[in-house]
Amino acid sequence: MAEEFSHNILIVDDEKSVGKSLGRILMTEDIDFIYVENGESAIQELNSAEKPFSIIISDQRMPGMQGTDFLEQAKQIHPDTIRFLLTAHSDMDIIISSVNKGAVHEFINKPWDNDELLELVKVWFKRYEKNIDEKKLLKTIKKQNKELYDFDTQFMEIITVHDKKLAALDKEIQVIENQIMGKPSSSEDFSNKVIKQMNDTLIQEDKPDSTILNKFYAACIKNLYDNFEKTANRNGFEMPKIMAGVADD
Repeated sequence: MAEEFSHNILIVDDEKSVGKSLGRILMTEDIDFIYVENGESAIQELNSAEKPFSIIISDQRMPGMQGTDFLEQAKQIHPDTIRFLLTAHSDMDIIISSVNKGAVHEFINKPWDNDELLELVKVWFKRYEKNIDEKKLLKTIKKQNKELYDFDTQFMEIITVHDKKLAALDKEIQVIENQIMGKPSSSEDFSNKVIKQMNDTLIQEDKPDSTILNKFYAACIKNLYDNFEKTANRNGFEMPKIMAGVADD
């Protein structure tokens, strides 16, 4: 939704009669305004105002600071404010130079037509509103884009960590699977361990009976159980407790 604007105008002219005349014209449309007599006072008004003026109407020929010089400074203070210059035809070279510099948006010849002046003010009010709305929209878009980028960066970091955990878990599962299938693994040569246990058993007994073999099988099962239990504990699972004496029977 577009912002509801409350416009105000700064009038700058060393002739009080001109300032009052412009003020009366603006009051017919209930437009708020402030009048000052010179560029120096106008600069102070710009710096102390609670909000930027929508339009400045400044005379060109004033004692001290000329209108074009004042409007160039006003552009630096509030670049979005629309700037009108009151002038005579003899000032055209100065006016063209100021327009080219971007210090003046519109110039008004003396004497002016009241209706045309009001129409001009209303047209530039709309342009001012559009300009402010577009800048706020652009600022919002930039903010949302930054938030989206930050979210995407955090999301990718989470995905990377998750993928690493999955890869580690897959590796552990592969080790256990290799042990079950009798294949050697890089972390532990399970097959060699089983063969060693078998050789030790057969060396101790010329004719191994069923009791010895049972102990051997129980030791193998116990070894498998221990490997599963380590993996389960690392991943937050609890293995059922092995029956007492299984490895000793």
